[in-house]
Amino acid sequence: KEAVMGDFLDVVETEVPKAYELLQKKAKEIGENLQHPKETLKRAREVWSLVKILKKEGMVDEGLAADMLMLALLDNFGINTNILQKPGRLNLNEAKEITKHPQKGAELVQRLGCSKEMASWLETHHTRMDGKGYPSGTRPDSEKLQIYMAIRNLAAMINHRPYRVNGGLIPPSKAVNMLKEDQGFVPPIIIEKYLEPIIRSYPEQTGNA
Repeated sequence: KEAVMGDFLDVVETEVPKAYELLQKKAKEIGENLQHPKETLKRAREVWSLVKILKKEGMVDEGLAADMLMLALLDNFGINTNILQKPGRLNLNEAKEITKHPQKGAELVQRLGCSKEMASWLETHHTRMDGKGYPSGTRPDSEKLQIYMAIRNLAAMINHRPYRVNGGLIPPSKAVNMLKEDQGFVPPIIIEKYLEPIIRSYPEQTGNA
């Protein structure tokens, strides 16, 4: 793998903070700065806790696990912190601003020297199979990206998010059923194959960020 990912793989097993520190160091070398570290680390830990379950089950290998952690750490790059942490619904201008961040993330990893695949994943991680995500009309063609998107959305549903009423924790089994019913999101087989094993190993009451 490219140099950045090689270094990244070396620290993945020391968990999220060191992986974040490495990315921050690499970003500063090109004059960038990773934003909202507290929220980034929180959300990346939530995703990583689910990825580790699949890793333990032998369903994802070291390389894919590392890719997913990098995606989680850069998932919200380019979003204003006030928008990311705003309670309740976004207004039209804020919602429009959010749609710009996938391109910013893709540009960052290209400048970091990461693979074209990683840049493509960041650019399309808010797309949908029905073409109704953003960028508009684009679909997540990579199965690896679809797995990440499913895990990411599950993590968001079973953990606190400011845009839901009172943070709105959703029980894991209910969250998986909701994602399965969303026919336009990712193929149902992705939900069945990768999320159902997670909820069999995850506390039903709530996430544990």
